[in-house]
Amino acid sequence: MFRTHKGQRFLYTSFLLLALVGCANALANEESRADLSQPVRKTLDEHDFLAACRQGNKEAAQYFVDHDDFDINEQFSCGVCGTPVHGLYLAAQKGHAGVIEVLLTSKGLNVDQTLSDGSTALFIAAQEGHAGVIKTLLKDGRVNVNHRLNDGSTALFIAAQECHFDVVKMLLGWGADEKLEWRYSRFFSKSPLTMAKDQKGECSRSDSAKRSEYDRIIMLLQEQRSQPWKRRKISQPEHIKPIEAAKEPPVSIDMSTLRVKIDMPSSQDGSKK
Repeated sequence: MFRTHKGQRFLYTSFLLLALVGCANALANEESRADLSQPVRKTLDEHDFLAACRQGNKEAAQYFVDHDDFDINEQFSCGVCGTPVHGLYLAAQKGHAGVIEVLLTSKGLNVDQTLSDGSTALFIAAQEGHAGVIKTLLKDGRVNVNHRLNDGSTALFIAAQECHFDVVKMLLGWGADEKLEWRYSRFFSKSPLTMAKDQKGECSRSDSAKRSEYDRIIMLLQEQRSQPWKRRKISQPEHIKPIEAAKEPPVSIDMSTLRVKIDMPSSQDGSKK
């Protein structure tokens, strides 16, 4: 019977595990290889799908979308920060609207998929001011324009904070709620309007262009808030008919035969007054 020392067995086991990890990485790399006219440039240690979304490589992104065995929503380790991230988020962060269009063709794509802090592709695009990406996401019709992060902030809030007027205007046009607030402490919160005012106050006096842009955002949010709230008109399905109140027959009274009997109160001696 073959016997090994405990130390040797530990070495053999470690070697076997390293070999398995190497094989898994090789399979993952092999999965992403394709005959592309524009190959993916591996500048970071991350999955080729993330690299394609980071670089704006539409052809490579389409290759992954077309693979039935590939989960388009899977999160891989980011080559920059090491935290899990999905391709849609990374493409939105980098402003690659073309890649976003490719990914949106996947019916199984979760457009509101979040990272650990609750941020979505729409939120990061609003933070970076990528109006083209935001327009593409909103036109798809699946994104929640009022999605809130773990701290309550929204895409509209971060766009107002970062002084992106065109993005603020676009989000409001698509139904963003300007009353949703960011909770920066247990008892205090800020609306997009309040944040825009605060950020303008922190701007340098010499930065007149940015202060002017904040003024436009403040005016836009004030106008939105001053508009009267309108009740949505809900259309009733055709197969449901409104319930009509039961009609009662009219009541006629013959005043000539009507007699009224009035009981008069009695006095103490029993005689009626």
